[in-house]
Amino acid sequence: MCNGLQFARALLLSHLAMMACVAQISQQPNTPGTLVDLDHPASSKEFAISANGHASAIYVAPGIVETVRVAAEAFAADVELVTGAKPRLMTLWPS
Repeated sequence: MCNGLQFARALLLSHLAMMACVAQISQQPNTPGTLVDLDHPASSKEFAISANGHASAIYVAPGIVETVRVAAEAFAADVELVTGAKPRLMTLWPS
């Protein structure tokens, strides 16, 4: 039986695998759809997860269920594995 951390990692990894497939498909000619350009954001709603050796922080609301924090930690670890920069987890929103 898997625990919450194993489930969160499995869910995250399956999501990342799906995103990789979408990225591959979108790079093929005559395929509709675009990806976020991590070098040059097209709008204020887009941002890089990691760029220039720095990762964007991950906000986890205080009092949220434990599985969300576990999933956020697993995602941060995966970002670090892929980019070399580990996002920090934030529980307070900067004012």
